[in-house]
Parts: sequence; structure tokens; C-alpha cells
Amino acid sequence: MLLSKIKSRGFKFCADLIGGVGLLRLISLLVGRLEQRTTEAGHIQFPFVQKRVQRSVPIVLYHGVSNEPSPYLPTTSVDVFRSHMQYLADYCHVLDLQDAVERMKAHDLPDRAVVVTLDDGYRDNYLHVFPILTQLSITATIFLATGVIGNGGVLWHDQVCRMISQTTVRSLRKFGSVDGYNLETPGGRQHAQEGILWFLRSLQDEVRSEHILLLARELEVPETASDVGLMLNWQEVREMHHAGIRFGAHTVTHPILTRTSHEHVVQEIRQSKTAIERELDGEVLTFAYPSGRDQDINPVIKDIVRQEGFRCAVSTMAGSNRETDDMYEMKRVGFWDREMNTFGLRFEHFRFCA
Repeated sequence: MLLSKIKSRGFKFCADLIGGVGLLRLISLLVGRLEQRTTEAGHIQFPFVQKRVQRSVPIVLYHGVSNEPSPYLPTTSVDVFRSHMQYLADYCHVLDLQDAVERMKAHDLPDRAVVVTLDDGYRDNYLHVFPILTQLSITATIFLATGVIGNGGVLWHDQVCRMISQTTVRSLRKFGSVDGYNLETPGGRQHAQEGILWFLRSLQDEVRSEHILLLARELEVPETASDVGLMLNWQEVREMHHAGIRFGAHTVTHPILTRTSHEHVVQEIRQSKTAIERELDGEVLTFAYPSGRDQDINPVIKDIVRQEGFRCAVSTMAGSNRETDDMYEMKRVGFWDREMNTFGLRFEHFRFCA
């Protein structure tokens, strides 16, 4: 813990020094031309730096953006999001995902290209993200889980987080592979949330629903949840769309697709795409896999996404994206640095190494 704090403060000191003397722009330009030299196995190789072979596109990932305490998944604060976007607006070429993919295929990718994405479709994307993007004249791609847009619905993982945050019971007996969870402290509840979500993501769809009902009974909270202010509505989606924000599909109910029947996978993907196209009167060509880990994607699911007319799909696996990479398994990365200088230095380090 002490070593981690020392490293964090040292990194912040270096970032503030570099930013204070105006070197971030130079670093950004250099990273656009140079990259880390590695072997085919991915090991760093002397002389450690080489001329960049081809341009790449980092895709930055966010979910909710708000300063309000939330019983749901953790959110990025408005000020932190603004500092990240300010850096990208100042030092990078921000593209929407569809444009980035088309330019990658045409070998016409601009220098220092980056894509901003947000998953699920939380209403704070309209309240806080949209004004910041508009002010900075940059765009983003928002992936909608259409089953909860405009109807007060709550996604299953948000429902679980609500249960854990609102329960008055002090402990939870064995759930999944863990003997039990202490819910008396915020840290204990956070640990329980992480463990329970990890377990639930490993289950088949029908079994997961049964376990969520069981969890509600154990935690003595309502089995169903609604929150009319949590997710976007279609009027807000249309307003952002008309202002240049792009929207992609993220299924209907956010299932783990590898834990779902083939027929249901097709239904989830197709109906999500159809709903957005109907509301926005235009094609939807980008898709985000729910959860998006390596174990949540397989060749069959990627082929369904392709057959349904999408031109690309994004995961949550970390990394950048090159023209030769699989456009149906694009990588993304999240950043949690609170200040622009630390975010900028970490972002450029990521670009250099990825």
C-alpha cells in the first residue's frame, strides 16, 4: 500500500512537471511517430524504441458520469471526465467509432486518432457528457441496451448493485463459491458487489435470473427495480444524435452472450439494432459486447454480429487497435486519473506501449 502511494505521487509529480513546462504536446507528437519495440512474443527488445509501423486507435471506455453518489455501478465524476475530454480535444483527433473503422479500412487514419465510447445508456450521458462534448466540439459513441431506454427499467447488474447498496442486513451467507460476505462497511459491500457480479456473469441466463431472485430474498430487498431517472429516453437519444453523437447497439437486456442460447443471442443483437434504427431513422453499424471480456466473446457470436450488418464490435479487453486487427473484437481501455496532466501522461504511455 505504501509503495503504491509513493508510485502514485511520483507519477503525479512527473506529470505536473511535464505538463507545467508544456512538454505534453511534444510527447504526444513523438508517440505518434514512435512506439515500443517488442519481439513477436510481446517482450520488450533493445533498443526499446522504433519508428511506428502503423497508426493505431485507442478506444476510451466510460459508463456513467456524475457527481452524485450512486447505488449502481461506479461512475466517473464530471470534473474527471471533463479533464480527460479536454486533453483529448487539445492533443488528439477524436473520431466516432464508425468513422474510425472506415478510415482504418481505407488506410486513411489521422495522426493521434482516438475514439470515446460510453456503455449502457445512462441518463447522465445526456445531462453531463453531452454538454462537455458539445462545448469541446468532439463526439462520442454511446452503446444502448435498448430494453431499458425510456421505460424506467434497470439492467440486471445495476439491479444487483442497488440490492447490495440498499440492504439493511449485515452479512450475506454463502453465495456462489464464496462462503459469505460482510456487509457492515462500504469496503465490505464493494467486495461483495465485485464477487457477486463476477459469479453471476459466469451463469447461464435463466440460472442467473434465479440467483438474482434468491439474492433479493437473502438481502431482504424488492425483487424488481425501476428508476425512471437512471437511463436515457429516446427523445434525449434523438437530440444527441442530431447534434452529432453516434449510437451503437449493446443488446436488449445486457446478457452474457456466451451464456445464452444461439437463438436468444440473435434476438438480443437484432432487436437492439432494429430499435435504435427505428428511433433514429438510420443505420446502426457498431456493436458493443455486454461485459466484453475474452470469455464473453467467441467466433460464433462474432459471426452473428457480422451477419446482422454491423461493421465492427468492441470488447472491454485492454489494448489499442491497428488496421490489421480484428474489427469484431476491438479493444478498449478505461482511465481513472483525476487530473488532466496525469491522464495525459498515462494515455500517452498507453499509446506508446499498446
